[in-house]
Amino acid sequence: MTPPRVDTVLERRFIPKGEIFIRADDIGSPAYLIQSGSVQVYVIKDNKEIELALLEPGQFVGEIGLISDLPRTANVRATTDVNVIVVKRHQFEDKLKESDPTIRAMVQMLAQRLLKGNAAVVEKRSDVEDLKDTVQDVYGHVVQGLNFADKRTFQNLVQEHLTAFINGVEEFQQRMKEEQKD
Repeated sequence: MTPPRVDTVLERRFIPKGEIFIRADDIGSPAYLIQSGSVQVYVIKDNKEIELALLEPGQFVGEIGLISDLPRTANVRATTDVNVIVVKRHQFEDKLKESDPTIRAMVQMLAQRLLKGNAAVVEKRSDVEDLKDTVQDVYGHVVQGLNFADKRTFQNLVQEHLTAFINGVEEFQQRMKEEQKD
């Protein structure tokens, strides 16, 4: 008879506010389950910080490191004091081995999609012009998904504000261009 399996006690860690505990391009396997506090996931592009996510209790960060040997794709900074549970690769792999092969394949596929999605977000958030395009794209997708009556109501409520927002972004761009000339 096989003895009952004893689960490993997972390591807990305190991370003080402001600490960067995951750095882009580092190789690392642990992921962290946030128990309390919040963290900011960000990248540096063209010497600018681009926020990808603000994560809170119950969410994981660094999960791609559990299933790939790829370098980290983003930095993670504690925005408050944070308590996390550290999940190491061998612990994750042990649990994954117990699962169905279909589940293992899905996890790999989802990880690849997540990496591609993160890369697309970084590219899309890189420019004010992209902001206008993104807002217009989102508006168009919402309108497409509505029935005729709801579409008219949505357009009547949102279109004026959307136009004002886009005009404000364009005005901001113009001011920035003028300041750069001076």
